[in-house]
Amino acid sequence: MSYLMVHLAIGHRLLDLCPDINDKNAFLLGTISPDAIMFRPGCQRSDKSTTHFCLGDEEWGHYTNYENWQDNLLKNLKGYTGAVDKDFLFGYMAHVVTDIESLRCFCNPIRLSGGKSGMARYIDDCREIDSILLNDFENINELWLALESANKHCLADLYSVRDNSLLIDEMKSKMYHNRFVDPDYVPSIFTLPRALQFIEAVTNKIMELS
Repeated sequence: MSYLMVHLAIGHRLLDLCPDINDKNAFLLGTISPDAIMFRPGCQRSDKSTTHFCLGDEEWGHYTNYENWQDNLLKNLKGYTGAVDKDFLFGYMAHVVTDIESLRCFCNPIRLSGGKSGMARYIDDCREIDSILLNDFENINELWLALESANKHCLADLYSVRDNSLLIDEMKSKMYHNRFVDPDYVPSIFTLPRALQFIEAVTNKIMELS
């Protein structure tokens, strides 16, 4: 699945393309919020299937019913219309569509063709690309402030604003604290050109669905 900086890179692209987004901070929070539950104490990987509106009995990270999953996502998000900020919901949709496309384009094909070793290389590549994208943010502290300022939005029947807080704190203090690009690491599967192509393609798909 896509790492958080891929989600935020797509989010920033959408901000440039969608003048109708009024609350940019709420939108950006939405682009990471489906993963908020993963830092709740006692959380299981399967809990993310709920916050991502997955369908079927496949385990998290192995879903192959892409179109049905996407339809289920859009149908369920419509149920929150009027009760949850529309810009937050748009960001939420963007996150899950990105994960669907990540499984379709990378995770499942690599798992089938390269097995465990291929997936291990892919995961290492994703981490390095995540660092590169982080490095592209001009002021990362502004991003943390933007996310914190919007932390009144959630899908309360699935997770809480406290879960969002745990995610943001984890990103600030651990995941991306003193995170640097490794000049000696060369991605072999999820290269920077492929990552940028993916970001552009998924941005276009989200625009079509919006």
